[in-house]
Amino acid sequence: MDFFSQLEVRLNYIVPDISPQTGRRLIPDISIGRKFNEFLRSEDEIEYTARQEFLGSAQPVDFREGQSDCHELQKYNHVYPKSSHGENNVWKCNAYPIKYASIFDYFLQEWWIPDRCVGYLQDRDAEGVEYLRESINQLPSDLRDSLMGTLLGKLMRSLPPYESN
Repeated sequence: MDFFSQLEVRLNYIVPDISPQTGRRLIPDISIGRKFNEFLRSEDEIEYTARQEFLGSAQPVDFREGQSDCHELQKYNHVYPKSSHGENNVWKCNAYPIKYASIFDYFLQEWWIPDRCVGYLQDRDAEGVEYLRESINQLPSDLRDSLMGTLLGKLMRSLPPYESN
């Protein structure tokens, strides 16, 4: 949520629940959870090393239904706005144990925001991505430079460059 609040406060981009252009949902609650679960299961070196560092074991973690670690999850009812989800606005969601908070933070900062966020938003709100790019371009260069070490800086580096005409 810190990331979305930075988009709002620093760039005046409020991530809408539903894109006005595409009608698609934008808040990536469930999709981030799915990607995080893939990250925890992956046998690739980066994920292996992250599990070792943050969890103390490089063993894959599998939260999928019926798998080895699903017993660690708690389910809760998440209520979405009826405006975006209609009458079926209550969904069962996963609550992860606190011991996964640091690796989730790492996953968001080092993988999802730099590698997936722009594509996710572009798919759902291309005008919003263009707005972000223009807003960032209009910031004074010293402010842009100061943001490079933040979550916004990770997003800024992943935005597509302007195409020359």
